[in-house]
Amino acid sequence: MDSELKAQFEKTAQEVGVPVDRILQAYEIVLRYRGEQFEQQLRKTAPGVFALRVLHVGEAIQAAKVVGSPPKLMKKLLADPSRAGEAEAHVIRRLLSFSSKMPVYEPAEWKKKPDVLQEVDGQRVAYEVISVEVGQFEKVMWYKRQKEICDKVSSSFGTGSLDIYLLSESISDETVQRIQDEVPAALGNQEQFVERAIPGVAHLVFDPSGNVQAPGFQTSLPTFEEPATARGLIHDTAHDRSAIYEKQLNLGHTTKTALITSAKSLRGVGGVKIVRVFRPSRDDRVSQKILGEVTQLPPELPGLVVVEMGASPARLNEWIQLIKEMFDSGVYHRPSGVWLRAPVFGTQEYGWQEAVVLNSHAHLTLSEEVAKRLITNPDRADISAFPQKLRQDF
Repeated sequence: MDSELKAQFEKTAQEVGVPVDRILQAYEIVLRYRGEQFEQQLRKTAPGVFALRVLHVGEAIQAAKVVGSPPKLMKKLLADPSRAGEAEAHVIRRLLSFSSKMPVYEPAEWKKKPDVLQEVDGQRVAYEVISVEVGQFEKVMWYKRQKEICDKVSSSFGTGSLDIYLLSESISDETVQRIQDEVPAALGNQEQFVERAIPGVAHLVFDPSGNVQAPGFQTSLPTFEEPATARGLIHDTAHDRSAIYEKQLNLGHTTKTALITSAKSLRGVGGVKIVRVFRPSRDDRVSQKILGEVTQLPPELPGLVVVEMGASPARLNEWIQLIKEMFDSGVYHRPSGVWLRAPVFGTQEYGWQEAVVLNSHAHLTLSEEVAKRLITNPDRADISAFPQKLRQDF
């Protein structure tokens, strides 16, 4: 290693408060496993970022080595890009600091394997790790507009269910206002089933009974013991009427939002109000990604979906809110929670911004104490000495 590079590593280590030996060790690992060509690619970034990327990649490979160099994980880490493997390996690295029990990568006990399994306080916990591109989250601006439509039209009727099928992926102020203006007249006395087109804007479907299923099927409506509101990606699975209208209107994939509130009909009878807005687009929201990964978690164990957010820590609070809304709907009983992680490569900071959002409606829950420990325990400075004798095959 040339003196200039070593001096840069020492400077970065001092700025971010990391022992320089960690960076030097990670650099050796990167050269050994990724080669000089990969190292040269990393050098194209700013000097400080280069040192921290070396540290990040090197310590990911080190964590994989500690748990026995699983071939599938090592293949991901040596691929280009290697982000998926790095996300899984850094979860393992944190878990090595979290419990004295060795994490197991893709345990063989299940046909559908979680990424990682570890015993924590006598309880086995499963982890499924996903990486989400920053660009996917930018589409949330349309999701917020969909929520705005839900809120604005909910005051237009008492009880019942209203579906609004948007005809365009983009949602302008004019679109929101036109829907808000035309819904009251379209629903009339709110006592009959209604289908009404808003030309060029949307298609409305209203059922005064609150049903959201196809003819011949009945929705199991939620009940509220007191005035309440819930949000969620409500979709009444096998027989939801939306499948009929999505096909009829040629919408293809749709992104769905819903607002469910306790309400009273025009005659003063208590019930439920449901407003759902469908936008023609593939649903790339983080909440949908999470639900797609739940099937990898063993149903008999508490499990967390780990979302590695990439370089977008500033959005952490927005992601937390999205996931809380999903869980607060009470519809989803898995996973036990979501662990959000965003790596920070700053000029004076290296580490993670993290949060765990627990699902209080999960069939198998995790305690707040465990969740807090998970994100507050610092990563071990040296995991190479982790006692191999503690390794367990579940």
